[in-house]
Amino acid sequence: MLPTWIDLAWLQQIVAIDAREVLVTTLDEVYRSDPKRWRTGTGTAWDRRGRSVSCSSPKAVAWSITGAIGHAEATRGMAGGALAVAAVRHAMGIPPGSIADWETAPNRTFADVIEVLKVAVQEMAVMSAIDAP
Repeated sequence: MLPTWIDLAWLQQIVAIDAREVLVTTLDEVYRSDPKRWRTGTGTAWDRRGRSVSCSSPKAVAWSITGAIGHAEATRGMAGGALAVAAVRHAMGIPPGSIADWETAPNRTFADVIEVLKVAVQEMAVMSAIDAP
């Protein structure tokens, strides 16, 4: 149970701010508008030889959506990755647990991925702007 002094609206706002920053970092620093940095398959991150590595590995050069979010969260030392993933799922209009299915759908493009991430950033911006009572 949380202590009574914790204002849940304020806590939600702080987590939303972190989630937004994770998503912005995913767009700007991980993917960098380079389709070669996005990949799908078994794993969340891959090295130059196409081998699966940890999403936070310095050897990683390509990421799935969840891997890119994990990389952004780990390298920036931020929390909010779980909420960022939830925002991406919401932006995709899919139930929990099916990001990989969405991402690997036939004809899925890097532009689709970038658009979903941008929508998720906007959603987190709205959530982080909620005024605490």
